[in-house]
Amino acid sequence: EDAFKEAQRPDRGGVSQHPSPDQIEWLVAWAASRGEGVPAGPTGRQVLVRALQEGDPEMRAAAARALGSLGHPSALKALYNALRDRDEGVRAAVYEALSMLQSRHGTKLPAVS
Repeated sequence: EDAFKEAQRPDRGGVSQHPSPDQIEWLVAWAASRGEGVPAGPTGRQVLVRALQEGDPEMRAAAARALGSLGHPSALKALYNALRDRDEGVRAAVYEALSMLQSRHGTKLPAVS
């Protein structure tokens, strides 16, 4: 309770929402390096999914966390596929993202074996 009150203090800016994909600086820079942009709205999530699939390990992990923070169930298939990533850090980020999605939606996700 104290931590929540602390986060809501006016000088702290309060609890904030995760920025939309078109406002995530690293994603915009990644897309720009490929000669693309990040569209506003739900279509921007597709760029995050592509970053999860095509980026370097650091980018893939960041994309997984962002997808989990945004809480969009449409990312589940891409996240489950990313559980097979060769990089341990990416797989850990994907588990974290799936956990965020599960908790955010209050529903159990299919088990991962």
